[in-house]
Amino acid sequence: MRKNALIISCYVCVAAAFGAFFRWIQKQAAFEADTGLVIPGSIWNTIAAVVCLAAAAGLLAVVLGLKKQGFTPPDSCETAFRGLLPLTNYCGWLFAALMIAGGVLLLVMAGMDRYHTLLRLLALLAVLTGAAYVYVLAAPYKKREPAMLCLCTSLPALLCCYWLVVSYKLHGTEPSAWSFGFEILALSAAAVAFYYLAGYAFNRVRTYRTLFFTLLGAFLCLVTLGDERYFAMKLMLLGCAGMLVLSAWLIVSNMRAAPPEVPAEEPVES
Repeated sequence: MRKNALIISCYVCVAAAFGAFFRWIQKQAAFEADTGLVIPGSIWNTIAAVVCLAAAAGLLAVVLGLKKQGFTPPDSCETAFRGLLPLTNYCGWLFAALMIAGGVLLLVMAGMDRYHTLLRLLALLAVLTGAAYVYVLAAPYKKREPAMLCLCTSLPALLCCYWLVVSYKLHGTEPSAWSFGFEILALSAAAVAFYYLAGYAFNRVRTYRTLFFTLLGAFLCLVTLGDERYFAMKLMLLGCAGMLVLSAWLIVSNMRAAPPEVPAEEPVES
């Protein structure tokens, strides 16, 4: 399954590269430089939306393809997040470090913004989320308390939900929703993805829904990475995308082929 996990992860990254490219063209060509209003009749808004919809449809097809193959998915944190290669643990620590570094940097920079209180709380949640992710990744190797696992898997979803509120406060006065709409979609998809990932701790596993929203959230986070925002928030967004891609990688890697059905023995006639 590691080959499937690699293919899926590469698909997300390649699709995100195309999506980010068309998003960049949209930002350059579809908005007036002075007012920020959408240029009437610009086709780039439609192209950016169609590219992202096509990528989402591709992700759905990939996940449904896995489901049709009848693999036995992992059903707990201990089985879902077991790294089959040492590199996976190092990547997890790197993405958690990006999230924590972004949170610390945002905590320092928040004093320059009028919404400094909201941003400082967001920074604190980012630091806690990075630490929680490391805690969850170690679940297959160290005994973890179920209550603490539930709390740690819930923190990323809480971060994304709160980030949605902050994003609306920061961008609510902008003249066009196109300028920040992709960020709203990315945070929404990431929140749903982390919600389903928390199911591994709460014994409410929905494997293929988890995979789809995890891949979709990572894709949209990478697409919107080039939008204008604090550098600290870009680090947090990159860390979020990395966590989601790695989680999907681990879940797919830990799937196993379903055991063959044993035919029932026919009764022996006396």
